[in-house]
Amino acid sequence: MISIQKTLRILKIVFSVFMVFHIAIIISIIFLDIIPVDYLWGGQLKTKGELFIFELISILVQTICLLYVLLYKKYFSEKTTGKVIAWILFIIFSFNTVGNILAKTLFEKIIFTPVTLCLSLLMLRIALTKKTEK
Repeated sequence: MISIQKTLRILKIVFSVFMVFHIAIIISIIFLDIIPVDYLWGGQLKTKGELFIFELISILVQTICLLYVLLYKKYFSEKTTGKVIAWILFIIFSFNTVGNILAKTLFEKIIFTPVTLCLSLLMLRIALTKKTEK
């Protein structure tokens, strides 16, 4: 089984990369106008305004997830709240994995399905962590 330290390290990297990815999308929407709307978010969005809002929400969610991982050892590892948050994130990423599988674009299916599946499994690892492992 993967160690809790390695789990947290992987999550920090993935959430940081996701934040950079979503910021790059926002920059490309505002300044460059080069990303077609129908390639992102499973092809479900119709306008650049919708894409912009969804990207801002995504950055907020990624920030919350990154903060949780960064603060896990100090504030959450010994508390029930930490486990509850990990279970909630596990469920969210599991549903997101299903959404990616059902997406209209191959990009979402091929790239993001394995990523969100890994994120859900890493959150499950945190949720199942016993006090002696910390």
